[in-house]
Amino acid sequence: MSIDIKQLADFRKDRELYNLLKLLGSRCGSRLDVSKLSLVSGISRPAVSNYLDFFEKTFLISRINVFTRSRDREIVKAQKIYFADNGILTLLSQISSGTKFENAIYNQLRGMGKLQYYALKTGREIDFILNENVALEIKERPGPVDIKSLQRLAHLAGIERSMLIGRYPVPGFKEYIWGGGIR
Repeated sequence: MSIDIKQLADFRKDRELYNLLKLLGSRCGSRLDVSKLSLVSGISRPAVSNYLDFFEKTFLISRINVFTRSRDREIVKAQKIYFADNGILTLLSQISSGTKFENAIYNQLRGMGKLQYYALKTGREIDFILNENVALEIKERPGPVDIKSLQRLAHLAGIERSMLIGRYPVPGFKEYIWGGGIR
């Protein structure tokens, strides 16, 4: 993979690129902090930003913005990162099955419209906001607590519709959409 990238962009530091991709893989579904990426990778902040732009333009990663209805944002400019391919993501990093599931759901949803996420300073968040009017929370094993939490956060965000997306069934709980059934 790094040979292709080098040919496309004339990058000469393939080990640097690979290490940055591994770092990004371990942060899939999390907020990006370019300064921290720069510090951990030893790559300059402008170079990290350039690599991120390149990875996004070549459809390796995607970044989504925070959702807000006002200019008084709780978290400014904090983007989340997702990979276009779960196979590549799995090769790059040892991540949890929950992260892989969230990334897979992201890839199903991205063709359905504009995706953002919602977050409070406390760290509580909604995984995805679709088209600014549907709150979506991703859980491997969804339950009643998850739907109530999602509904409270969606209300705070000013969003009326909310849906829980789950991977595994939970006995007696039916208030979710199975992740394989998203259309």
